[in-house]
Amino acid sequence: MITGLEYPTDRKTGMPVDFRDLNLDSRLNTAQPRNFNRHHEFWTRRAYKQVGSFVIMQTLRNIETHVPHMLLDMHEQLHHEYDPPKMPTPLQAITEIERAKDAGEVLTEYRGGIYVCRAIGDDVLRQCIANYDQLKK
Repeated sequence: MITGLEYPTDRKTGMPVDFRDLNLDSRLNTAQPRNFNRHHEFWTRRAYKQVGSFVIMQTLRNIETHVPHMLLDMHEQLHHEYDPPKMPTPLQAITEIERAKDAGEVLTEYRGGIYVCRAIGDDVLRQCIANYDQLKK
């Protein structure tokens, strides 16, 4: 949904800037866990299927640092004021996945009502590279 301002991205990496740099306001009590939810910094799974790079983009979307906890009102404000960030290229996405793997970051996936974390292993990276090779054909 196109609603307003372009979401800023890092020109070099193609990754969205940290939402904390957008000066969003909250009136909610930060001590109450129920006032938080998780925000995916990237487009929906449906959008990735349309561009043919589902494995790469879904992996990128699930890197834990790209699914931050946000106060509910800030999350709503973010979606109201900003369009989704520009979709990174598959190569930018793989570069970010490799960076996250090397930094020991994990993937966080929503399963059965809870978020489950798993390592970004060599198998995950191989699947992404295979998806990228298919795109080049």
